[in-house]
Amino acid sequence: FLNEHGNDASINEELTTARARITEVLAELVATDKMFRVQFNIQLLSEMPVQRDLQLTPDQFDEVQQLRATLPAPAPPPQTQGSNQQPTNRPNSAQMIRQANDAEAALDSILTEAQSDRLRQISLQLGGARAFDDPDVIAALKLSAQQTEAIRRIRTTFGPGPDGGPMGRPGGPGG
Repeated sequence: FLNEHGNDASINEELTTARARITEVLAELVATDKMFRVQFNIQLLSEMPVQRDLQLTPDQFDEVQQLRATLPAPAPPPQTQGSNQQPTNRPNSAQMIRQANDAEAALDSILTEAQSDRLRQISLQLGGARAFDDPDVIAALKLSAQQTEAIRRIRTTFGPGPDGGPMGRPGGPGG
């Protein structure tokens, strides 16, 4: 198609517009994912078993609750059909990344290093096979593009069962 129509100015303009939109969508997905991960970790800290595991102090719990109150409520994805504009009350991807980074830094200042490490472990364990979507996990395991694609195919083929457990087993590992 491009070989036949590569010199057509209208096609080039459409391709440029499509590339720009794809870049925006990808940036929004990255930002949303980062914010979700931070909010999930903060939510985990409201669970009593996690508080006990991390030996969270009452002062730390209060600080986490204050931090949680400052975060934006999860927002649905913007409408993509019929409008290229984001709703005005939804932060753009750069703002969302900045908010997530700020919240992550605040959480790191509340928790000790050991508590932060353990919270991350708990979060990854609860995510099951979705942990392989985490860029830090991919980097730590030094997974190649082929390996991440193979994992994605396996997850798609054997996806979660009706209860959400990995590979269709109730409740995850060990059943």
